[in-house]
Amino acid sequence: MNTLVSRLRRGHSAEYELLVKHAPCFFRHNAKLRELGFTPDRTKAFLEIGTGWDVNAAYFARLAGYGEVITVDAFVHLDPAQIVACLKIFPRLATEIAREFGRDETEVAAELAQAAQEHGEDFLLRTDIRYVAPISTDYHEIESVSKDVVYSSVVMEHLSLSDVKNTLAQIRRILKPGGYTTHIIDLSDHFACFHPGLPYNHFLRFSDKQWAFWADNPLAFTNRLLASDWENLFQEAGFDILFFQDVVPTHLPPLPVTQLSPQFRSRSARDLEVGEIHVVARRPT
Repeated sequence: MNTLVSRLRRGHSAEYELLVKHAPCFFRHNAKLRELGFTPDRTKAFLEIGTGWDVNAAYFARLAGYGEVITVDAFVHLDPAQIVACLKIFPRLATEIAREFGRDETEVAAELAQAAQEHGEDFLLRTDIRYVAPISTDYHEIESVSKDVVYSSVVMEHLSLSDVKNTLAQIRRILKPGGYTTHIIDLSDHFACFHPGLPYNHFLRFSDKQWAFWADNPLAFTNRLLASDWENLFQEAGFDILFFQDVVPTHLPPLPVTQLSPQFRSRSARDLEVGEIHVVARRPT
């Protein structure tokens, strides 16, 4: 039902997922890691949390040069038809991929052209991308101290507070000392994506009890944690925060503070303005 409604409304079209969401997000992650001194190579292991309907981020990791690539999800959403549709669009990104990952464009174009001819299941086998879903709550499928990078994009906001704390603890366990965890987290009301003119912080008008009634389900849940909450959670989990970027939405209006639920009215102006964050943290050595 989620997939059907989303396709009718706007998205899980292959073009939207790859060109609008996954490619820009992965390139942002990669550029910041490179700026911090990290370079993928065959000795490095990559873990994505939150696969979704396709393996775009995992394939980007393979193209970037990671040796081991694993992608995990709490639910089995992977759609072979969606994988194939995305692979047919990847060749449009050959120039950008070559530039972002420091690779020869002719070589990249040939690799993407070959991938565009494959079937979803065959592609996963050939590229040796490991897919684990549903992942257990303790992530016992993933070895401790085994990954150099743990990645997610617009996933962490869908976890309950207790699940966020558990996931950060598991990420710390999984990372090698000095390993990086990088996350783009959407702090805005996701319903604003489908309801024109809805304020990006509209969901802050509801009390916790009201929000639980409307949105405490696997389809619509967002935890409504704000920027300073996330800073505290990463620090409490034992990470060194290397980069924390606030993004203030400009394409949607805010809801006035006076219309927010009392529990949010006392929050800082910064917390109430931020609609997205990009966090890069490191497990201490």
